[in-house]
Amino acid sequence: MKTKIVYVVTCSEKNTYLEQALLSVYSARLHNPAAEIYVVTDSESADSITGIRSEIKKYLTDILVFDTPDGFNAMKKSRYLKTNLRELIKGDFVYIDTDTVICQPLDEVDEIEEDVSGVANRHLIYKVSEMKEANSTFRKLNVEVKEDFVYINGGMLIAKDTPIAHKLFKAWYDSWVFAGTKGIFMDQAALHRAEIISGYKIHELSGVWNCQIEGCCLNYLHDAKILHFYAVGGSGKTSAYLLRQDSIYDKIKADGNLSDDIKALISKPHQSFAPGSSIVSDTKRKFMVEANPLFLIYRDHPRLWKILIYPFKLAFRSYTHKK
Repeated sequence: MKTKIVYVVTCSEKNTYLEQALLSVYSARLHNPAAEIYVVTDSESADSITGIRSEIKKYLTDILVFDTPDGFNAMKKSRYLKTNLRELIKGDFVYIDTDTVICQPLDEVDEIEEDVSGVANRHLIYKVSEMKEANSTFRKLNVEVKEDFVYINGGMLIAKDTPIAHKLFKAWYDSWVFAGTKGIFMDQAALHRAEIISGYKIHELSGVWNCQIEGCCLNYLHDAKILHFYAVGGSGKTSAYLLRQDSIYDKIKADGNLSDDIKALISKPHQSFAPGSSIVSDTKRKFMVEANPLFLIYRDHPRLWKILIYPFKLAFRSYTHKK
């Protein structure tokens, strides 16, 4: 495998981003023993990768440290490094988010010839008329999108060392900076804006290259090369996908390494779902969200849900007791 594997990690002892990266890097090395694997980071984050937190270095070719603008928090540092990767890394690379697990060898990446390639966001073709929130964001970014467009997910991008790839990433960084002036600091919408202003459409790959398990992933899950488990919404405390749960990363942080139980989950990533997990059809999902918006609180904020529902439980118990 000639293509480099690259991650961006900005971390501290106060969060578990390094632990997420350790899990993904371990899985990448497990299936790609001869690959060059790098973590790109800032100096402050690099200084924190010591002692019990240095386990990740066992599986890396190197940690590459770059300067970031003064005053940037960890999130902005991460986006700055990510959108500038094409200028920072020499040669072809595949960028992978840390909230992933690599499921098999990635040798076939060398055969992909397009300048920049990625997978459709949530494995969907978007209907502009149905994208109220996204349309609002795009309007703020002075972007017009066509009906039935393919919105590429930035969690996995294959970038060749070509002028077109450099141009797209430069447009991505410029779009991210512009988005920041509008109060939008995430990089996803800026990536689509970069496609438009650069005049280059990112090549769409099969969903197996970035199988987003909270998207429409079922047609790609069995053959997935990369599983992306933080792709969309949800809670790390209640996720049906075990490798997404906060307890996994709390344990890695406490131990400083990957336990045999965690390695066992990584060895069978397609099967690492909690018992009782089931498939919800798109029709049922829309009903749950649109007809009952309280479902979003139940799913994403379980503690708040318990507080909200508690008075009703008391009233119901009192009522049934009187009967």
